[in-house]
Amino acid sequence: SGWSGSVSTEAGTGGSSVAGQRGTLWLADDELLGSTIVGTTWRLYGITAWSPASLSMSGAAALSFEEPGFALTVAGDAVIDGSALSFGLNGPSDPAATTFGIGGSLLLTNAASLALYGGNATQNGAVTNYGALIGVTNDLVIATNAVLYVYSHPTNGGSVRLSMRDLTVAAGGRILADDAGFEGSVVPTGTKAYGPGGGYAFLDGGGGGSYGGRGRGRDGAMVYVGNTYGSSNAPAIPGSGGGGGSFTSGNPRGGRGGGLVRIDARGDVTVDGTISANGGAGDSGNTGGGSGGAVYITT
Repeated sequence: SGWSGSVSTEAGTGGSSVAGQRGTLWLADDELLGSTIVGTTWRLYGITAWSPASLSMSGAAALSFEEPGFALTVAGDAVIDGSALSFGLNGPSDPAATTFGIGGSLLLTNAASLALYGGNATQNGAVTNYGALIGVTNDLVIATNAVLYVYSHPTNGGSVRLSMRDLTVAAGGRILADDAGFEGSVVPTGTKAYGPGGGYAFLDGGGGGSYGGRGRGRDGAMVYVGNTYGSSNAPAIPGSGGGGGSFTSGNPRGGRGGGLVRIDARGDVTVDGTISANGGAGDSGNTGGGSGGAVYITT
């Protein structure tokens, strides 16, 4: 099978130039996917695995693979140049771990982005478990203005594991897990946010999420605050959510915890850019913020 024309499901823009989300392309197999992708914008369903010899994305291409447990295995190098590649955007309902394996090196350049959403990892606290995997045989390079997003599962904490030989994050390059951990809660009073240190909802002000230290409640009180958890020298769990607050502004939710950036490098790690796993703010001033997440690097 094949074609020489084009297939498009691009989104439209509104009156204020706020774009919708692109549509869906369903494929029975990977015969219509090529290893060189230029300018294509697809959200793909129907295929659960793809194994190209190499992968090159350019021309503002955007691919999103949506099947649970999707596996992309590239035999050689993968280059994402000024384009966007994502896996599991429906991650909160995805029970399986997505994998992206590269037999050579992976380069993100020219403001490229790569996003993985963690699936189910019920024992994520153990170092050997993960909810999604990027496994690079050689080197992972994140160039200036490129970004790698890693999102933990919002309810079970399944997180992304990054494995490579050498890692380079150039100046202006980023690995981000901000606002990407356990989800916050909403009232009624006493509803605990997700995560071991989740804050509790309270009409007068939800409690902040805890991690290595305890969060804070309204006016500095320790009421409706979760307990501390995790390991100081092997932090393998994402940050916990904050508690929700008053009904007065639409039942606001507490902030989401910071995610987990877990890096297993067999060689050198060079970071001139940014790695962050910051907690998220709640929906209003009456809610608790999520705790910071974790950055865990082994070499």
